[in-house]
Amino acid sequence: MLLPFFSILSADLLPCFSILSADLKTRAPPPSTTAEPPCISTHPPTSKMLEMGEKQQWSNDHLKCLLETCIEEIHTVGRKGLSLHKDSWNILGKVLKEKFGLDLTQKQMKNAYDNLKAKYVGWVYLKNKTGNIYNPQTNTFSLTNEEWEEFKKGHPKAASLKTVPLPFPELCAELFDGNTATGNCIIDIVCFSFMF
Repeated sequence: MLLPFFSILSADLLPCFSILSADLKTRAPPPSTTAEPPCISTHPPTSKMLEMGEKQQWSNDHLKCLLETCIEEIHTVGRKGLSLHKDSWNILGKVLKEKFGLDLTQKQMKNAYDNLKAKYVGWVYLKNKTGNIYNPQTNTFSLTNEEWEEFKKGHPKAASLKTVPLPFPELCAELFDGNTATGNCIIDIVCFSFMF
């Protein structure tokens, strides 16, 4: 039943992605900055990789860098709607390339951003759910299989929370809520979670 909705959605958005792709090919790279990028990893590289976005493997170090750079950009130049300005995406791409050798498109970075936000929205929903199902030591939730299935219906991009904890919940809260207190929803997150 969801398939026709997604095919309509993807057909409607296809012209937007073509325009975006053409815009990125003609855009000059942003001027270099002398400030050190905010994502110097303090964690050793992990072998566990998360697939987010367009077939790009995102390690926890990559995700931490994405979160920290996005936060820095939002503090510096602000948001464009619920996302970043074009120049901020260019800066994020440059930082990821310098730190990890990743050559990513804006679409790949935006997919990772959107998927991480969707996972965070699901995490907030579960964390605020009554019944003491959250374990803060492991950052996991105790739900029955039936409860997980019901959760997946409303939060399909957050279904991996069953087996993989949300990485860096404090950074996600700062980026997506605009504050550092985990679990506090502002109106765009609440509305987003009820869309499903």
